[in-house]
Amino acid sequence: GELNDWRSEMTTVALTELEIHGLARSCLLVNGCDEANAAAAARTISSAERSGAISHGLFRLTGYVASLRSGKVNGHAVPREEQLTSAAIRLDGDRGFAPLAIEYGTPLIVDAARDSGVAVLLIRNSFHFAALWPEVEALAAHDLVGLACTVHTPMVAPFGAKKAFFSTNPIAFAYPRPGRDPYVFDMATAAKAAGDIGIAARDDHELPTGTGLNADGNPTTDAKEVLD
Repeated sequence: GELNDWRSEMTTVALTELEIHGLARSCLLVNGCDEANAAAAARTISSAERSGAISHGLFRLTGYVASLRSGKVNGHAVPREEQLTSAAIRLDGDRGFAPLAIEYGTPLIVDAARDSGVAVLLIRNSFHFAALWPEVEALAAHDLVGLACTVHTPMVAPFGAKKAFFSTNPIAFAYPRPGRDPYVFDMATAAKAAGDIGIAARDDHELPTGTGLNADGNPTTDAKEVLD
């Protein structure tokens, strides 16, 4: 009852990208992030909102705060690099959110790719990669082809199965196009990204048939049942 009352009183507030960034940054600062970590995560949130990827925008802010308050995430993380070869870099995220590690690692992989023709950047010990397209878009801005991928806990049932086995296994790639914006592609390999299911559950929207299963492994269009 209280939840329905709260929803009935909700209003929509229009914010600019700069205001969204400021809101996210301030919230993260007062909940345990230093300036570098707060600003990087806020850039990820505001760019997602700007591009209409709301499942990776302000929707994620409460999860970021909960991770900071629980001590799971280090809000003062300092990424550390290890040059494995001339074309391979490993980056330790120091238990921080991934955006800072990614921003730290981008110029490293750009330089390595220009020197070797191809390069790989491995980021570990970090939390919540978020949307993958900003990273590959940044590589395309340097006239490079970029490919990004990440793995998560089992959330996807193989065809015909009733239990989760695969991650959503999101992938993204981008390549520059002379005189035009780069081509950028980002997707989850699941029927729908997990964040979109979270949005549907929050807003009490039905999912398309075939999106997910309930706890018993039976098809359902109820987003809350899929999350459960």
